[in-house]
Amino acid sequence: KGEFLFFLDSDDILSHDAICSLAACFQNNDIITGITTSATFSNDKMIKGSQLLHPKELAINFENNDFEVLRRTMENGLTPVAQNRLYRKDFIDRHQLRFKSGILHEDELWFFETMLFAKNVKFINKETYFYRIDNQDSITKNVGDRNLESYIQVMEEIIVKYSQHEHFKIIASWYAVYIKKIFLDFAIRERAKLSDEIISRMENALKNCYRSL
Repeated sequence: KGEFLFFLDSDDILSHDAICSLAACFQNNDIITGITTSATFSNDKMIKGSQLLHPKELAINFENNDFEVLRRTMENGLTPVAQNRLYRKDFIDRHQLRFKSGILHEDELWFFETMLFAKNVKFINKETYFYRIDNQDSITKNVGDRNLESYIQVMEEIIVKYSQHEHFKIIASWYAVYIKKIFLDFAIRERAKLSDEIISRMENALKNCYRSL
């Protein structure tokens, strides 16, 4: 019910001033993002790891009139996650943006849709979020068919909803190919954990993708 929305995974940790730091930088932005750092814990002490990819400028504001954030993501690998971003609630409601239910890796679709519509997207040079990589119950630690199926659904959703839209078709087609590369890398890396059925599903989805784009 507030002016902003912020998503925090239950096993992750915020800096003590995370929300204040993001809100203080608000200048009519639809989305404001801080720096996310991986972390592990030993004897109740947090040990920082590497940072998720952030713009090389560290602090930058994109007017995003030509889908600059999505372009930068494909060119430089900005991390397509939902957390550690302060979203203006009226922006989310105006575009009726919601997470797709029933899938894993919903962040990739949410990131695409929010950055497709957002204007004035700001990245700040402030470490605000610590992403735990030592949780053995995380979906990143327990992968299988459902992970690949979810990646495929994200690609299909982008193609069906946006690749035929006059204003979005080019960026949507490019991003569908970008997602395809992500799940192909996943399928190759985790092949021993995947069934023949899901590999066949992936192959059929890729054939349909080429026909649609």
